[in-house]
Amino acid sequence: MMPGTNLQKLSPEDRFMFYYLSHIKEFGSVSILKLKDKFENLSDILQYSINDLRGLNLLNEIQISNLLNYYENLESVIKEYEYLLKSGIRYITVFDDDYPRKLREIINPPVVLFVKGELPQDDMPTVAIIGSRASTNYGNTVAEYFGECLADEGVGIISGMARGIDGRAHKGALKSVKGKTYAVLGGGVNVVYPRENVQIYDQIIDKERGGIISEMLPGTSAISQNFPMRNRIISGLSDIVLVIEAREQSGSMITVDLALEQGRDVLAVPGRVSDPMSRGCNLLIGNGAKIANSPSDVLELLNLSVKKITTFPEKNYNSLAKKEKIVYSTLDSAPKHLEEIVHQTGLPLRDVMSILLELEMKGFAVQISSNYYGLAV
Repeated sequence: MMPGTNLQKLSPEDRFMFYYLSHIKEFGSVSILKLKDKFENLSDILQYSINDLRGLNLLNEIQISNLLNYYENLESVIKEYEYLLKSGIRYITVFDDDYPRKLREIINPPVVLFVKGELPQDDMPTVAIIGSRASTNYGNTVAEYFGECLADEGVGIISGMARGIDGRAHKGALKSVKGKTYAVLGGGVNVVYPRENVQIYDQIIDKERGGIISEMLPGTSAISQNFPMRNRIISGLSDIVLVIEAREQSGSMITVDLALEQGRDVLAVPGRVSDPMSRGCNLLIGNGAKIANSPSDVLELLNLSVKKITTFPEKNYNSLAKKEKIVYSTLDSAPKHLEEIVHQTGLPLRDVMSILLELEMKGFAVQISSNYYGLAV
């Protein structure tokens, strides 16, 4: 059923039919590939009656009904398809030479991909960096740091361009001089979601720093039910899946399950046992996932030689003055309000504000929002 190494070339008509069938509810990759295996010319299905379709024993009643009901939209889909081919959005089927080899090898690969920009080359080492949308300052800093360091070594960074860890991983890769990053969306490739990441989207395309990828039709809104399907592409495009902050039950953990089914290595960045956002990562490590203490751990698993040191720079805690140590001890990875810091230290407000500024300048603290402070990594 799955396309093998000797790929047949799709006719222009069948390329359109893959696009057409992708519009129809209940038609996934498996159904479309079954039909392709049955028909020499996939467009012949358009001539079939309800009894003919039932006789194939390939489609269920809902699929048959949806297919017949969609016939009336054929002309509009043809016009839409012709526009797509001129729009600058690449349309790639699982039978095309430029379809990613890693993705083709998974169970239930998408039969079509829509791409703006580039796809990762088959020989490019790739790492998916995933994690919580409600990430802490610690998680954001770590994701950005790993993204930049790995991209510096020629690793393609794959993620979902969601807020939180995803966006920070892309941002880190884009900080690298020649880093490449690939955003797999839960909506159409021409729909930026969330809007706060529009700068990441624009930089990937305008500066030719990677690509935007989706199996969803252009114009499709990003909705939650699309994300599990999107996640199998994220892991499928990757050699390694790296988890940075995740709750015990989350979309990231679903992606981990998909990655393991696909035979991908999974690494997790450890966090404090008291932090809810690190419980998923700590659970993964407890269940046998490899620990990623630094980008070097990821590069070693990829069998890449490290061109420069990729460990977190050490901060000299002993260099802090006594009152600076007192204020620093109250900080957490989660944001903490100025008034709470004052209460916990027992120091005057003016002194705490001055010390926090000093800690920011020395790289020990960060102001996350107005009057909210957290630990800098």
